[in-house]
Amino acid sequence: MNNRELFDELNEMVHQPGIWFTAMSLNSGRNPQQRPDNSRRLLRVLSTTKDPLTAGAIADILDVRPASVTMIIKKLEADDYVQRVKDENDARVVLVQITEAGLEHLQELDETRENFESSVFDVFDEDEREQFGASLRKLNEHVSSDEFMQQMTDKMGRHQKQMYEHLQKSRNQMNNHLARGLQHAAKHRDEADGNPFTGWFK
Repeated sequence: MNNRELFDELNEMVHQPGIWFTAMSLNSGRNPQQRPDNSRRLLRVLSTTKDPLTAGAIADILDVRPASVTMIIKKLEADDYVQRVKDENDARVVLVQITEAGLEHLQELDETRENFESSVFDVFDEDEREQFGASLRKLNEHVSSDEFMQQMTDKMGRHQKQMYEHLQKSRNQMNNHLARGLQHAAKHRDEADGNPFTGWFK
């Protein structure tokens, strides 16, 4: 298989309606141009903490405006996925905790994702899956390298380069956004072994 055929196969796969539609559905139906689903992220945060959190702490962890957190909490509260409780040490402080319904909702989302992933990759046996995964990692490392990006931009016109740089800037901003979220999370996590916040942003 030559390079053109490889690229065409890759392009065909990522544009398959089943892949595209389900990927959007797994992200709560959001448009690829929209920000991450903060409702799901908030539930993930609450599901991995021992104690309820204040809205301010949640805003720090998700790196979003407090007003946005309040709106998300109200929406999740209406669905019975979270509830507000009074701080035992200070009745003036309102905390947020996940409910059993919220935990069940997260489990359903995770099972949906796992079932879809199985339906896609069950075509491979274990050896093929390992090889395919290694090839994808190698390809991702290559296309995200400075050398490759320099090669790309050197061949672009001014308008194309501006569009490409805008896309790259948006991607970097998103990565920085997630990194800040993890840093804020570290301030609020328990003393448990390991990192209980793994997978928040999935």
